[in-house]
Amino acid sequence: MSKLQDLIDSLCPNGVEFKPLGEVCNKICSGGTPLTSNKSYYNGSIPWLRTQEVDWQDVYDTEIKISEEAVKNSSAKLIPANCVIVAMYGATAAKVCINRIPLTTNQACCNLEINCSMAYYKYVYYWLCNSYEKLKAMGEGSQNNINSQKIKNFLIPIPPLAVQEEIVRILDRFSNYAAELQAELQAELQARKEQYEYYRNLLLTFNPSACGCGTDDKQKDSVIAPPSTTYKIQWKKMGEIGTFIRGNGLQKKDFTESGVGCIHYGQIYTHYGTSATKTKSFVDAVLAKNLLKVEKGDIVLACTSENIEDVAKAVAWLGEETIVTGGHSVVFKHNEVPKYIAY
Repeated sequence: MSKLQDLIDSLCPNGVEFKPLGEVCNKICSGGTPLTSNKSYYNGSIPWLRTQEVDWQDVYDTEIKISEEAVKNSSAKLIPANCVIVAMYGATAAKVCINRIPLTTNQACCNLEINCSMAYYKYVYYWLCNSYEKLKAMGEGSQNNINSQKIKNFLIPIPPLAVQEEIVRILDRFSNYAAELQAELQAELQARKEQYEYYRNLLLTFNPSACGCGTDDKQKDSVIAPPSTTYKIQWKKMGEIGTFIRGNGLQKKDFTESGVGCIHYGQIYTHYGTSATKTKSFVDAVLAKNLLKVEKGDIVLACTSENIEDVAKAVAWLGEETIVTGGHSVVFKHNEVPKYIAY
């Protein structure tokens, strides 16, 4: 940081001038969407970026490709690499990215081709990342959309290029370090997940050979195993040890700030773990009377999902109060150990 301070002291003795983004760009444009009904416009070789792919990262590829014919007959014009792209609409509004390849974009992207004699593109990128909340607050409408004119008028400090490059060098170093830490964390989380799944399967197999039973003492010590090989396990259908009851009703629009606790089927695989004592959501007491009741010890299963893996994911309700659930959920009532059933 001392080098940066020295540069600022020597090159910016009177402070730094702020300029509108429009003054530090060679060109600012948005893209377009080729006619979706024309199949010849799609599955081409030209990358086409949509706003949902703008998420504070370098872009080396896009999910959708368009054809040269699509470029000629739409507003989706090719932009050079290393533009700073700002999402203007939707959930990603005010987020930014850098295209590392020439590409086209849809009309919801504002593409800034930076004048390299005035600003370093990576400096502009970092400034906009840091200004995300301020830029987003300029949005209008239900989706907080922003427009290209507001982006053109958005002010950015423009120190000499040497200062910009040193700022970028420092931030790149921290970004790379953070990325390395994130990769290590993801690897560790994956290893712990695999370890958990291994022991879960081991403990619930009830196969003496799989558990190490009947082997030498050294192997017994290396795994979790029952103390004897003489145990007998009964396998029963779940319908023999409990009752399944299908829920009804309950939509997200029914949620209230307080009231009777409820578990929505979508929350079973997005929010809850194996068990829960508190609910994320609530419903009005009047509506709750018409919904399926969940008592302490009951198991709530999701019977609908957007993917096969999440269907039948279970959560054991261990809270003291009675809660409710709705359609796309099934409640299993039983007299067994709730978390054992959930596992």
